[in-house]
Amino acid sequence: LSEVTVVSFRTTNTETAVAMELKKANSIASGISSQQISKSLDRDAAQVVKRIPGITIMGNFINIRGLNPRYNNVMLQSAVAPSLETDVKSFSFDMIPTGQLDRIIVIKSPSSEVTSDFAGGLVKIYTKSIPDSNYTSFTYNTSFRTGTSFQPFKQQQHGKGFWAGFNGDYHSLPASFPADVQSINSAEELVAVGQSLKNNWTVSEKSGIPDQRIGIAKGIRIQTKNGLIGSITALNYSNSRTTFKIKRSDYNIFDFEKNESSPIYDFEDNQYTVNTRTNILHNWSFKFKNHLIEFKNIGNYSATGQYVFREGEDYEFNYLPNNHSFDQIFKGLYSGQLSGSHKIMHDAAKIDWLVGYSNAFRNQPDYKRYRSDKDAETGSTTLYVPVGSAQANFLGRFYSMMKENIVTALGNFSYKIGYKKGKSFIPTISTGYYLEYKNRSFDARNIGFVRGNISSFDNDLLNGGIDNLFQPNNINTTTGVMIDEQTNPSDNYQAQNMLNSFYVNVELPYKKLKVIAG
Repeated sequence: LSEVTVVSFRTTNTETAVAMELKKANSIASGISSQQISKSLDRDAAQVVKRIPGITIMGNFINIRGLNPRYNNVMLQSAVAPSLETDVKSFSFDMIPTGQLDRIIVIKSPSSEVTSDFAGGLVKIYTKSIPDSNYTSFTYNTSFRTGTSFQPFKQQQHGKGFWAGFNGDYHSLPASFPADVQSINSAEELVAVGQSLKNNWTVSEKSGIPDQRIGIAKGIRIQTKNGLIGSITALNYSNSRTTFKIKRSDYNIFDFEKNESSPIYDFEDNQYTVNTRTNILHNWSFKFKNHLIEFKNIGNYSATGQYVFREGEDYEFNYLPNNHSFDQIFKGLYSGQLSGSHKIMHDAAKIDWLVGYSNAFRNQPDYKRYRSDKDAETGSTTLYVPVGSAQANFLGRFYSMMKENIVTALGNFSYKIGYKKGKSFIPTISTGYYLEYKNRSFDARNIGFVRGNISSFDNDLLNGGIDNLFQPNNINTTTGVMIDEQTNPSDNYQAQNMLNSFYVNVELPYKKLKVIAG
């Protein structure tokens, strides 16, 4: 008979496989498999990771054993995951749908082979690899939200790419917009700059549609004479809307004589939020006898648009607010990794390596806010236009962009001394190197509007609508409003981080005793 070579792929996404991985780990660890995830109704990694003991998620921020995000690390496979927040180290777990997950492992104690810049824990997210068989799947689901679905829903105008999670140029500053408005000395140029911004300060009211989620996946498994080739491609899309009534109150220090705290303000917000997400995964794996090569790619993009209408009473400044804000945040990340694992020297030694690149951005363009005051007797509203310097939180637009790039490279080598099948005492020595380089930039523009001229300002503009105030003819340096900028040098930053690490580890197992030193 001729020789027959059977090449298979070790299962990693079952409850048993994860339990064995945790049992063999040199650190205290917890985990959850895709087999367990499939039994739940969880839609993304944020909902999944909360099921692991000792972990809580607050918004997009992860807490491990009570320690805040700065003490915790997140990795996609074995490469660090980018942060999508401007001034907090935090990974947005809700950007990865459960359909793309193979397993999640949380390491809670340090060891020499784990990157050491964490005190709380390390979360490792693994995406799917070689499928068990060829398949094509299509999923669609919708859900009804009480108070939102088929109810009046207010939304501002967005660009054509918003539905897929992209801004395009709709909310961005014009290409010709000056780098510093304060440096403009010409009145004509200042007026032209103010008129170059879109007059999109109103909302339209439609019926809120139910949440929509679509998933398409294709798995390919090819058995060759000498090995196994696998590929998984997945596309997930979601579109959801929420409506909330939010009460916001603040109080002065408790007065023990009057036995009460006097209120500072009492607001009620009507918040309308639309959220779209597009998630793409494309992985290839090549398994040949003692060698495994993997090429993994994941891209996630989201867009959040939010309109808030605020009313109530401000006791400290003695006015009834009729305030409006229009916010939109676009987030995106791409992570690509090429990795390999090789058994050599008759399985006595193992080499694994990885090179990876990650890119992330957080774009908050054209966050608009304006204040108007309500008359308690007549119910009419009056626009508030600052005098002198701009107050962007009362009448202004805010722009920010954060970009981050990460390059990762690592290599590990382990050798079982005197390896022989059936032998009880086999010391293992391991060594490895890890390189990580990050660079990040953050830029912000704080732009507001003020009265063009205090003495000649047309007060009738205050009684009209906000769309009338920003008509081109009302943007001038005399009777109307003019643009002003309050951006500070400290509103921007550039940052780089280089991490080089090296480890040596020795494992001495003897019967039920195992000594690990590194």
